[in-house]
Amino acid sequence: MWVRWPSAGPTDAFGSPDAYHRLVGSMVDSGVLLDDGMVYFDARLSHRYPTVEVRVADVCVDVEDALLVAALCRGLVDTGSAAWSRGEAAPELPTAMLRLATWQAGREGVDGTLLKPSTFTPAPAIEVIGQLVDHVREALDANGDLELVETGVARLATVGNGASHSAAPSSAPASWSTWWPRRPRAP
Repeated sequence: MWVRWPSAGPTDAFGSPDAYHRLVGSMVDSGVLLDDGMVYFDARLSHRYPTVEVRVADVCVDVEDALLVAALCRGLVDTGSAAWSRGEAAPELPTAMLRLATWQAGREGVDGTLLKPSTFTPAPAIEVIGQLVDHVREALDANGDLELVETGVARLATVGNGASHSAAPSSAPASWSTWWPRRPRAP
């Protein structure tokens, strides 16, 4: 349902903060969005703080996954910012292909097949994640996040993540009421 929001999902490259702000201003001026807080791009500039908000991950069920996602996002932002500062062009990533990759990731997760961002060809998820780590390794190291990420990726490769566990057959009884801990009621 998220993709049904008028501003949700991946975008084309903006090229500059000014181009981003012009588009957001036009979107708000259209009257479809109430304000710039309704811009639900997968990655967006915060309208309150000098940060980039990355909004593509689902809720992480454990803190290790949340830290891994946060460190990888910071590494991506720092890597992209450094490339932009050096005058390097953003890679050609068609929005339609990004939508396909997002759908595939939601369907397959870390246990399946993802699309490589460089070629949009399928590969085992752990291989694609490894390529991501290689791509942002310098930023991870500079931020002190490399060990955390390498440990987190190794954990994903062996035990999966929350989605892996929720998709696995459950040994829990069919009825919540038979196994959910009963709490004493307050007097």
